[in-house]
Amino acid sequence: MLAYLSMLMKKRRRYAPFSEWPMDKRQREIHVATHFIHSLEMTGGFQLVHPRLHDPDPPDVVADLRAGGSFAIEVTELVDGHLASTREHESGPPRFWLPGELSRAIDQILTRKDSRTFHGGPYEAALVCIFTGEPLVSLDTATKEVGGTSFGPYKHVTGAYLLFPYALTLGRCPLLELTVVS
Repeated sequence: MLAYLSMLMKKRRRYAPFSEWPMDKRQREIHVATHFIHSLEMTGGFQLVHPRLHDPDPPDVVADLRAGGSFAIEVTELVDGHLASTREHESGPPRFWLPGELSRAIDQILTRKDSRTFHGGPYEAALVCIFTGEPLVSLDTATKEVGGTSFGPYKHVTGAYLLFPYALTLGRCPLLELTVVS
């Protein structure tokens, strides 16, 4: 068992980890979506239950609204892809995000997700959960950078959130709702 745990730790990505235990993409999507749904509920947001992977993708995950209906959830990561790949198993200085870069990166993610055709449905809403473990992108810095920014308009995406790594003090992952114009 110790040898297995040691192997897992060696495979873990060091730069901006969020949910980096060795798991495939689909396992990571449902794992992150479960944290997202828990954080939504704990902050007074949508009451979603029964999250499940959706096939065909997109959406990544579908969850039922307690009051009826279902939500499509797309899960994606905000990370400096170059640093994540070049520093796969070693550490180094984090990316410094210049003013405006975070907003542009979020808009690019949401535009890409909005361009896809969501299968199944109809859905009450199409949410995008953007998770990040970027060392210099905290809830406070993200709120200052994108707090007054409206993203969109989008055809399909009706809501978006930034999800941060689990915080023991909160008992959940911090969550920032983004303003999305449909």
